[in-house]
Amino acid sequence: MAGGVQVGPSDGGRGVFALEAFRRGQRILKFGGAPYGRAYVETAAAAGLRDVYLQVARDRFLGPSGGPDDLVNHSCHPNTYVSFDSDGVYLVACAAIAMGEELFFDYGLTQIRFPFRFDCLCGTDRCRGSIGDCHELPAAVLAEYRNAGMVPRHIEDELRGLGDQMRTAAG
Repeated sequence: MAGGVQVGPSDGGRGVFALEAFRRGQRILKFGGAPYGRAYVETAAAAGLRDVYLQVARDRFLGPSGGPDDLVNHSCHPNTYVSFDSDGVYLVACAAIAMGEELFFDYGLTQIRFPFRFDCLCGTDRCRGSIGDCHELPAAVLAEYRNAGMVPRHIEDELRGLGDQMRTAAG
């Protein structure tokens, strides 16, 4: 499936680019990498290791695979999203993507108590400046992602739990 992409130079160092046009909703590549628990990833973060982990559940992560999936960059105005399906974790087009276009997803849309934070330099008109957890997404952006079906179940569960906590604290 990753045959339709290639790694190349990007503003952020290296990125992943479309070798063909992709239509909205089309799977582009499958994420690989060994699974890791939260304790391992937090230890790696504390040791200053580079973030190469994709959060797939509250306390589960996929580590580096050595493939293009490791190099998909972040954007606050993405053209892809991460889909968690019964047969794997995929990068899916959320808009039509032209051949040669760099692929981006919004890292904040997969993160819960994520051990890594970073300053965003995406330069889009929607740039948030700092990328952290799902609950930090602006309400309008989150609503847009929900309407497009881009919010993973583990994130919806987390946000629902945070809403319940806030209602309990207020009531």
